[in-house]
Amino acid sequence: LTHFHDAEFCDYYPEFYVEVADVSGCTSKSSIGIVNLLDTITPVKPVVTDVSVDNSGKSVISWTSSPGTDFYAIYKQDEFGVWVTIDSVFGVNNTIYTDLNSDAANVSELFTIRALDSCGNS
Repeated sequence: LTHFHDAEFCDYYPEFYVEVADVSGCTSKSSIGIVNLLDTITPVKPVVTDVSVDNSGKSVISWTSSPGTDFYAIYKQDEFGVWVTIDSVFGVNNTIYTDLNSDAANVSELFTIRALDSCGNS
């Protein structure tokens, strides 16, 4: 009598119907109902677990997976202390990024990650 259905993406329009069998073996089926589901749940905040330097001197950032995420925005702090978006990684389980513009072999670098879903919740 109750069914929970998570929104799969922003402005999602799933179609539902109810089907009920009776004792004679016949089945009754309702008309199709359409509902607009919006993703209102904020993804879990990812946690940076590791920042290392690869053999070519580039920073490699790893973080925890964040359920409900469509993509991660990657930020790097510039020399003035401003967080600048440097790239995006798509897919909830894609949690490693190599900064190809990094100079980690020569300078200290700071990163942070933000999880976003299809409705822009972060």
